[in-house]
Amino acid sequence: MQQIRESFWRFFGPFFIAVRDLLMKVGLMHHHGRQEYHLGWLKAGMSVQDLDHLLASLGFKNHAAAWIDDDEILALRKLDGFRFQYHLRVYKDGEVKGHYEVTPEAGFWNHFLEWEMEPRRDEFLQMAGKFIEAR
Repeated sequence: MQQIRESFWRFFGPFFIAVRDLLMKVGLMHHHGRQEYHLGWLKAGMSVQDLDHLLASLGFKNHAAAWIDDDEILALRKLDGFRFQYHLRVYKDGEVKGHYEVTPEAGFWNHFLEWEMEPRRDEFLQMAGKFIEAR
């Protein structure tokens, strides 16, 4: 079943992204605001690029099919097997948010409806805490 879902998303993923972007452009769909699960703020003296490099070294990658939050400047995910992922976002004002959730590939409706979503704050701070401060 996993191979079927992976093949489906490899084939239809670009189509899904194009349709989502078109619907957002014409105003039929919009993802308002920011995701939940505040982790902190980018530390003074740390750049988004530095955080991006650290997260890439930990296995985080861009996921083009993800929603784009208002004021988002970086969004990366790290797969935890096929079924779950860590998803971290950084915003223009330096706010950092992250959550753990089912991947859209493993459970599209659960992902879309934000079921099985958890904060996992301690795990995110273990991974990227040297770049994030509470304010």
